[in-house]
Amino acid sequence: MTFRWYLFFAFTVVINSYCLAQQENKSLQPIQLEDIYGKNTFRMQTDHNFRFSKDGVHYYQTSENGDLLKFRLTDGKIQDTVLKKTQLQQQGANTVSLSRYVWNAQENLLLLHSHRKSIYRFSFTSIPWLYDIARDSLFQLTDQPVSNISFSPTGRRVAYCKGNNIFLYDIDTRKETQITHAPEDGAVKYGSADWVYEETFGVVQAYKWSYDGRYIACYEFDMSRVPVYRFPIYDASSLSEESYAYRYYRPGEPISEVSIHIYDLHTGNLQIGDKPGEMEYYYPRIYWSKDSRSLFVYKMPRDQRSFEIGQIDVRKGSYKRLFTERDERYIDRATFDAFYSFVDGRRFIYMSEKEGWRRLYAYDLKDDKETVLTPFSYDADRLLAVDERKGLLYCSVAEDPRERQVLSIDLSTGDAERLTHDSGWHTWSFNPTSTHYLETFSAINRPPVTTLFSIKGKPVRSLVDNARLRDTLQSFKMSAPHFLQIPNRHGVDLHAWILFPPDYKQDTQYPVLFANYGGPGSQKVTNSWGMVNFWHQYLAQQGIIVVCVDNTGTGFRGAGFKKAIYGRLGIQEIEDQMDAARWLSAQYPTVDPTRIGFWGWSFGGFMASMAITYGAEVFSTAVSVAPVTNWELYQSGYAERHMGLLKSNPEGYASSTPMAYIDRMKGNLLLIHGTADDNVHFRNSAIFSQQLIKAGKQFEQHYYPDKDHAIAGTQTRFHLYQLMTDFLIEKLVRESR
Repeated sequence: MTFRWYLFFAFTVVINSYCLAQQENKSLQPIQLEDIYGKNTFRMQTDHNFRFSKDGVHYYQTSENGDLLKFRLTDGKIQDTVLKKTQLQQQGANTVSLSRYVWNAQENLLLLHSHRKSIYRFSFTSIPWLYDIARDSLFQLTDQPVSNISFSPTGRRVAYCKGNNIFLYDIDTRKETQITHAPEDGAVKYGSADWVYEETFGVVQAYKWSYDGRYIACYEFDMSRVPVYRFPIYDASSLSEESYAYRYYRPGEPISEVSIHIYDLHTGNLQIGDKPGEMEYYYPRIYWSKDSRSLFVYKMPRDQRSFEIGQIDVRKGSYKRLFTERDERYIDRATFDAFYSFVDGRRFIYMSEKEGWRRLYAYDLKDDKETVLTPFSYDADRLLAVDERKGLLYCSVAEDPRERQVLSIDLSTGDAERLTHDSGWHTWSFNPTSTHYLETFSAINRPPVTTLFSIKGKPVRSLVDNARLRDTLQSFKMSAPHFLQIPNRHGVDLHAWILFPPDYKQDTQYPVLFANYGGPGSQKVTNSWGMVNFWHQYLAQQGIIVVCVDNTGTGFRGAGFKKAIYGRLGIQEIEDQMDAARWLSAQYPTVDPTRIGFWGWSFGGFMASMAITYGAEVFSTAVSVAPVTNWELYQSGYAERHMGLLKSNPEGYASSTPMAYIDRMKGNLLLIHGTADDNVHFRNSAIFSQQLIKAGKQFEQHYYPDKDHAIAGTQTRFHLYQLMTDFLIEKLVRESR
């Protein structure tokens, strides 16, 4: 028996065993698109706005009817009904929501919102309200929309952004004070991020309170040189022409000039903490020291190939560079999220990839020395908590890149202990005193369960079991996904999963659909719930084998693997996908090599457009949703990080586009985009479409008026997935019959 047939036989035994077990129940029903995008049949249970209390011995949740409840951590028993939904209604606040409630430090005041309206992907404005628990009173702070609202650490003041400035609100006097003064032309703003900082660096609330509540460190964004982009609004209720305008910078264009300021609540003074000077810099993160004497600043030049951590002495007003790290390719911004300042003000923990793996380090400010805390030959993922009393650090790691496990590390000895053992995806969050944690666990075939544990691993209460979803799944025809290792042309094994049709037959050839994202640092092949979605299951029921491959450039296999695609996005990635398709065709006789499709969204849409052009000899069909088709058209924070500066790499930009390979195209393409996409502009698809027409290539396209990058909305989503389904079935299934 050849290896090909041996592998095929062994794998079909696994698949057929699963399918036969399901077929024993003749009442199993097929999935319908309405189940996924209309009826919400596979709805998952939520944790009902779980919050740990600040005292470390309680937690809060909202009940099914919307009341806010207080529970005891040790046994999960209800201690108090903090606020009933009817209390809000009785005070005339029918529009106030408990979904984003925030406590002050004393947990006697609740910050609530009404009239929420999105700004960008994460930011929003709302009308803020305060609920006083003891007085059972609700009052509105201002009748104007504000954003980025937060309590001071003392709990008696609130800061928020209104217009382009930061305001303080004194709860006791109910007095509002403006602390920044931006020009009225709208080109400068304080405390809220510009579009690129929010999307690329995850900066939304662009200010931070010091731990003692005396200072506010804030960003100033001078956007006066940044281009303004507009797209039309097609509002069916209006006959007038309208447009949406915002500032967005692309490779080679001026970026926002950013500086860091510090406001002293005692003196009322606003001083500049750091300003970049003539060079273009990003400030991806700022962190306060626990003693509130220092502000730590991450600072990186525009090319993002180095970063420094600096220290601002807030009383002296001085800036000191602590150290600089450089990378021949790029610095991954995800490493900036891991930072912890010790209470003594002498040390902090940060994350770096300078040794080839994502590791945590402790830096001593006095001795200018550092210690590696995770000296493993695999990536650390998240810094979860530090218990200074016990001298322990908790972090999640990717020893197997497809999984997440949790370790505790002794800060004195460096000894590490693995705290999770089940194969799958473990997500932990800790209470303030690190005596309890909330774990959400899932696997590729196991819906998430969320459980509250004591630090010794004793379960306190099950919060989410998804029993209803598990029961529902038993009624439907499902296929079991299976993990694969697929070698690329360079001999590197790529992680993949494969989903066969539930009525899979060994004597039938099937079309294959590659479902891919593939962007730098991303992962779609993980042992976690949701990686194989219900639409993939639906397509498998239509007779399509669905495959997902994490190509070179994806995350948690070391910096070398992730950054190998630097300067030429899309080339190595699509070659990996082509290699995977050829390997599957060679290993499995049931794969029809003439009917291999590809679909993706955003970076995955870019990959789909590369598949049907660069990879045309392998891929016969592609569905490309909201694709980047030219990296010169995308925002500079992301594009320049992975492609380099345009002036330094014009050849790379010119070759990293499907438009460079249109002449190869010979298959079927469905191109989809929302006209109000503020992330990947509609222009990407429009220009690609224009070039396809110019080259005489036939294709199909569909646009969604006034829809952004998510193309969201119940009716819209159903329409979108019906459109893609019909296209894939016609091109991959029916045309072969």
